[in-house]
Amino acid sequence: MKTQVKVLWAVQKYVINDVDGEEMPAAIDRAEQAHVILDVPPFQYNHVKIPEHNGPVIPYGGTKMIESIMGKDGWTCWFNDNFRYHIEMEKFGNRMFNGDGKHMRMKDFSPSMWKDHEYIFVRPDKDTKEFVGETMRVDQFMDWYGRIRQLTEADRWTVTEDTEIIVAPASRIDEEWRIFIVNNCIIDGSQYKKKDRIYLDPDVPEKVFDYVRESIAIWQPSPIFVMDICRVSNDLHILEVGGFHSAGWYKVDKTKVIRAISEYALETYKEKK
Repeated sequence: MKTQVKVLWAVQKYVINDVDGEEMPAAIDRAEQAHVILDVPPFQYNHVKIPEHNGPVIPYGGTKMIESIMGKDGWTCWFNDNFRYHIEMEKFGNRMFNGDGKHMRMKDFSPSMWKDHEYIFVRPDKDTKEFVGETMRVDQFMDWYGRIRQLTEADRWTVTEDTEIIVAPASRIDEEWRIFIVNNCIIDGSQYKKKDRIYLDPDVPEKVFDYVRESIAIWQPSPIFVMDICRVSNDLHILEVGGFHSAGWYKVDKTKVIRAISEYALETYKEKK
């Protein structure tokens, strides 16, 4: 009797938040797939070994671990170099929330460029989260950058003078949602913020789903990813596009998404065989 091929979900220990960490193994079981916990300490990603498994092995964990796995044989990983904010700006244009932002390296930032703005929003260009994007005054950014320049190379680790960033005028966001996309289809979504406060709600307005459908018809960075949508007054925008391998779930139906991703992984795995 032929053994049924399953997906093995390789979940990094310690990195995901407590709720997702507790719920994800059970959700994988409900999706009738297998899982293993990877004991990969933070900052030790160079020697992540792929578990032995006859089938697709999908990693889920911290952004640095996923970046270290990207492109390596054996892993089923959809994270790639498309997940950069300046590429999303080029592809989506004025659909992007910070479509008027400027792409630069840390060391190329100049206060004179932003003399007409008291507050700016600064975020990493890459989706590997070298730092948390935030709104700050120009002088606060310069203080932060000054402290970074004084650090030794070993202490900088994630942020250096050459780290690519996006800088845009600060704007206030009213609501935010996260949508999971698998093979051109919206699988599920969740609201996660309202007026700068955490607000978790599994019900997503149909107009948000419609906006996502219109957007993914324009461009997609990968067969599987998440798209964050925000509302500013009456207008919707793409807040960012991210890799699903490190994405938080909020009130998304984990089993539903894991099942859809697993089915896609198995289909593509069989095609390669």
